[in-house]
Amino acid sequence: MAIASPARTLERIIRAAGASDAEWGPRTALNLPSLSTTVGEMAAALERVAGKAATALLDRTPDPGIRRIVKTWPGRIETARAKRLGLSADADFEVVIRDYVRENPDAVKLPVTA
Repeated sequence: MAIASPARTLERIIRAAGASDAEWGPRTALNLPSLSTTVGEMAAALERVAGKAATALLDRTPDPGIRRIVKTWPGRIETARAKRLGLSADADFEVVIRDYVRENPDAVKLPVTA
């Protein structure tokens, strides 16, 4: 699936809003850059950041209703115009998690590491 972190999405919207007419071009729409990942890759990144206790909370039981919805989401999005504005996707999902932890310290409880 194609995803983007909240913080990077806001940065991209602000940059796009400040683009000159020449930078923006004639079109009215812009796809923001996104990270292409899988739920399995997201779970693995969560485990690297927060440990097995965090991923033990995940319910991996397939849900046909959710599967039908998610299968309609694009896995990759064309973002050539955004790239010309200097916008890029998050590096990987682990970066998204680490950014969230840093930006929301009161919302996250990570195990203490030595």
